[in-house]
Amino acid sequence: MKNQPFKTTERYSLRIGVLIAALLVFDALVLGFGIRRSNSVKNPGDSADVLTPAPTVSATAAPVPAPTEEPINVYKSLLNIPYDRTGYEAANPNDGFTSEWVPSSEEGAYVETANTPETIVANVNAAGSSVTSAAVSRWGIPFESGKSYHIYLNAASTLNRSIQMRAYNGDTGVSFGSTLLSLNSDLNYFEWSFTVPAGAGGYNGVLSFDLGNNGVTDPHTVTIHALRIIGQDDNKAVRVNQLGYLTTEQKRCTFIYSCGDLFDVVNAETNEIAYTGAIVGRIEDGYTAETDYYGDFTNLRFPGTYFIRTQNGLISQPFVISSDPYSVLQGSAIRMLSYQRCGQELTEWAGALAHPACHTGEANFYLTDVMKDVTGGWHDAGDFGRYVPTGTKAVNDLMLAYLTAPDEFTDNIGSPDSGNGIPDILDEARYEMEWLLKMQLEDGSVYCKATSAGFPSDSTAPENDTLPVLLFAPDTVSTADAAGSFAIASMAFREIDAAFADRCLEAGKNAERYLSHHRDYKLTINPPDVSAGQYLDESDADARFTCKMALYAATGDKHYAEDAKEIYEEDDSVINSVSWKSNGIFGAYLFLTAPNAETDDPEFYKEILGRLKNAADGMVSAAGGSAYGVSNIMYEWGSNSFVCNDGIVLAMAYDVTGEQTYLQTAIEQLNYVLGKNSLDYCFVSGFGTRSPKNQHNRLTVSKQTMMEGALSGGPDASREDDVMEVMPGNTPPAKMYKDDYHSYSTNEVAIYYNSALIYLIAAIE
Repeated sequence: MKNQPFKTTERYSLRIGVLIAALLVFDALVLGFGIRRSNSVKNPGDSADVLTPAPTVSATAAPVPAPTEEPINVYKSLLNIPYDRTGYEAANPNDGFTSEWVPSSEEGAYVETANTPETIVANVNAAGSSVTSAAVSRWGIPFESGKSYHIYLNAASTLNRSIQMRAYNGDTGVSFGSTLLSLNSDLNYFEWSFTVPAGAGGYNGVLSFDLGNNGVTDPHTVTIHALRIIGQDDNKAVRVNQLGYLTTEQKRCTFIYSCGDLFDVVNAETNEIAYTGAIVGRIEDGYTAETDYYGDFTNLRFPGTYFIRTQNGLISQPFVISSDPYSVLQGSAIRMLSYQRCGQELTEWAGALAHPACHTGEANFYLTDVMKDVTGGWHDAGDFGRYVPTGTKAVNDLMLAYLTAPDEFTDNIGSPDSGNGIPDILDEARYEMEWLLKMQLEDGSVYCKATSAGFPSDSTAPENDTLPVLLFAPDTVSTADAAGSFAIASMAFREIDAAFADRCLEAGKNAERYLSHHRDYKLTINPPDVSAGQYLDESDADARFTCKMALYAATGDKHYAEDAKEIYEEDDSVINSVSWKSNGIFGAYLFLTAPNAETDDPEFYKEILGRLKNAADGMVSAAGGSAYGVSNIMYEWGSNSFVCNDGIVLAMAYDVTGEQTYLQTAIEQLNYVLGKNSLDYCFVSGFGTRSPKNQHNRLTVSKQTMMEGALSGGPDASREDDVMEVMPGNTPPAKMYKDDYHSYSTNEVAIYYNSALIYLIAAIE
């Protein structure tokens, strides 16, 4: 790696013996120098160190910028978070490098290599009987039929000699051409072009340097430096976060097969190389059926627009490096929740998704004469149902995102309440909270959902859905979920609207009192004549734990924490996740960030901190087994929400420990959903280079348009819809996804998918 500023053109001639010694000690000693060109080869540029797309070669040495002094965003938190954000200091990104330029020798010949990412050093100890007796080659290069390829390199030999460079199909042996390079002890510049014959190409192409006997038999060393292959096609085999990377944090890309020994980060505007790094970390990934690698370019901190190009010429989608690459996405992800508003007219702010108010009548408590106004709230997903378990998960994400990083949120994202002096994220949270308050009965219990008996047709617009809205019985799961949200709301709105905060706190206490008198788990399920959606949870213990801890955090009353401790001691599995179904880590985090927790019960504080760290450590370990850095191994319905939830837990662990590994792994979860995945897909509609356009959502289908900023559910290997059912039987789990409206198991949107994305962005930015 080079860490010097951009240099003007200089030319030095290096004796090869000195070069070899330098390479074996530190490759960067070579890279600071311009390379003298061979007079025998026509060259359109000035140096092979920087290579831009053919036929232009830049005139200057590739800079590897030193980190900029950009300020780091530091949390201003309303929670008691003890650690401020600091910039990430990358370890040696070349650690673990193994060259895949491999030597081969026939009988009577022997060649061995000592390679660095940018340089092949081949010691020819015995030349054998012919020029092909000894070689250094690379296999698995995608040389496609009918396409042209241009090769740039510098080469030298300690003995004057010629070597043969040739390309061929490694499976069939069909030659694509060859050329001779006349070498001496100076590094000289060469280029060579060839076209793969029609029908002769394949993905196991070979580039070989034949170093055997051509009249020179004494031992000698051949050096190949700054080799680049640039193809005519745009073969996108490199996966990146398609929106971009934070300036001061870890930056990694993934290669979906062997792409060379090195990669370049190329400035998309100037076509100059901004950074060169090693390709490392070979992993056989059963979830993707790929042999993956990764590259680290953390130390590139110059803001700009870039793309990755590998030594083999394979490229990535474009991306930015910025101190704030996700602000537009964050606003759009919040507006998605506004599009899901029920009972309110969506006016011109919603564009093509505008519609009159829907579901404005009273709801009927199922099988009773009771009618109740429960207008408001969000449509849950692609249907028009409103559910307490998922609504509370979603609103918790929003309120905790605000409590964690209030400065991240503005009042001007273009949502229906923008400009009212309140951060739009809190406006959106309040819209759902007002509905939850309506769902509470006088005794503190909470109805579990408001849905029709079945689903309207897929093309039904919200305002045209005439199916009666039904209320379904309270249960302990929904009541505990709502109690936790009421308590969190009392903290989130305390400085904005104290009267509303008090109202929410009293609702939380009322729900908790109901739970204290109803200790047995109770869950409402669909009656036989109801086919609407339902969220089934086998336990209410985690929700009770979070409810108690949220009230402790909101009031400081120790008896709530003592009650939570009893729940934990009876079943420590309540510290599980931050999903709608398993939400105990919300409670753990609220306890750990409460002002007096560590002094109120030091031993229990230590115990809960250990449980959070254990959960995060498991995610770090799982992510370490993936070239995409993703911790999720459950490719089920809503897998992208699992990824975001893991990222939230990891960010929480960072908040209370300051351990950088947690933060960097959290960032990798965001990278995954924004494009650094095996499908090369940004799963948020309207963002990135490749993103969904046909998501499962009745509003968008009825209006024949797209909802920007919505996160798709993601790969689901369980084949739970007609589209997935006919996917080829050998499709890997991580690739069981299709951008098709009919694939509701992989391409549906949901409020609790988006809320997790919103929280994750706030937690890491």
